[in-house]
Formats: sequence, structure tokens, C-alpha cells
Amino acid sequence: MFKRIRSLKVRQAAAWTAWVKGPSQWYKGRLLVVKRSCVSALRELRRRRRAASRCDRKLGRLGRMMAHYVMIRTSVDAREMPNREVFRVYQVRWQIELVFNRMKSIMGLGLLPKRTDGSSRAWLNGKLFVALLVEKLWRQAEHFFPWGYSDPTAAKPLA
Repeated sequence: MFKRIRSLKVRQAAAWTAWVKGPSQWYKGRLLVVKRSCVSALRELRRRRRAASRCDRKLGRLGRMMAHYVMIRTSVDAREMPNREVFRVYQVRWQIELVFNRMKSIMGLGLLPKRTDGSSRAWLNGKLFVALLVEKLWRQAEHFFPWGYSDPTAAKPLA
């Protein structure tokens, strides 16, 4: 596999047919690969090394090589969803994942009373409502300027 992806240039994507073995049969799909930028690869390499050291392990050669690529496996056929669309959907999915992780860590959404189904739902809906209100207030506060207009010379956020 690395012989194929090694020739990719930064931001270049490729796709191949990929088979995954399930409990009783093989499943056909696509493996999409894009090469990361140097900055992104170094950030991922640092993250992988920290994760390995927390488990008292060293990051192996394969792990170091994989840090330079993003790989997505999908079962959606290329005629139904082109490669570019798969990457776009994955990007949106990742943003949603980050929002839920933030909600779980800041708002405590991961800690729900599990006594009854109804109380768990009510608790979750209440916490989600509060979290969405906080998100809305936070976004409003980002665009609040005490003098009534934005500073056109202010630096624009990168992300």
C-alpha cells in the first residue's frame, strides 16, 4: 500500500478499491487517501507520540509513516459520491464530532443519569438546549464590538 501512496504529493488525493473482512464475509469499499501538509503531519506525529508514550510504547515505523496521510474508508460507490464529496462530508462530520467532544468536556454531556429512559432523555435534551444557547451566545460575543463597528485592521482568524 505504501508503494502506491508514497508517490502522492501534498494535498493530492487518490482512491482504490478496498476489501474489509467482516465476521462472516468480505465487504467491498473504497480507500481514499490524501497526503497531509508538513505542518499537519508534524502535528499528527506529535499527537501519536504522546498517545504512545501514555501507554508506555514507542511509535513504530508504520505509525510514523501513517501520520503523513489521512485515510478514509467508505462503502459508498464512486458513482454515488465522488472522492471530493467524500472528503467534504468527512470534513463536516469531523466538525460535528469536535462540537460534541467540546460539549461532553465543558457541559458534562457524557454524564447522564441512567435510571430510566425518560429521565435520561429529559436530562440530555436539557443539557443540549443549554449547550446550544451557550454556543449561540459565544458566537454573538465573537462579533460584538463596544464601539459599534468592527476594526477592519484586526487580524482575521485562520480557522
